[in-house]
Amino acid sequence: MGDATKHDSLMDGFSKDKASELVNRYEELSFLQKPHHQLGVFFIIITILTMFITVFTFEPGATSNAELIGLMVNLGLYALLTFFVFLNHRWAMIAVCFLYLIDKVFLILAGQGFLISHVFFGFLILALTWRAVLVASALIKRDKSKVEAFD
Repeated sequence: MGDATKHDSLMDGFSKDKASELVNRYEELSFLQKPHHQLGVFFIIITILTMFITVFTFEPGATSNAELIGLMVNLGLYALLTFFVFLNHRWAMIAVCFLYLIDKVFLILAGQGFLISHVFFGFLILALTWRAVLVASALIKRDKSKVEAFD
């Protein structure tokens, strides 16, 4: 069960025990097996898709400059927060999840897009964030215990 070749799925790591298992073999995990990298890659993909959709559906008369500026600020903020997610900062994971969910709520209230896709991606980001925060917290706890052992 604890061998290094085991592939972790998104459904692993929803408990502190699973998070501890991931932490114990953290150095052996590949890039995409680390929960904070999964969260960061998700946001990179979402950002790229948003840019492409915006570029290909842009109509000069239908979209105001304020909407485009808002989109660029939004994408820039996601990019900045995603950088800190890759550095395994829990506050950035929670912030990016919160902003993404708020964005989805506003899209639902505005009647844009498909409700099922907003709900699906909302639950996906919650799952990815929960798992990443659990593992990041367990890593911090492990590192603190190592430091205390040397005192």
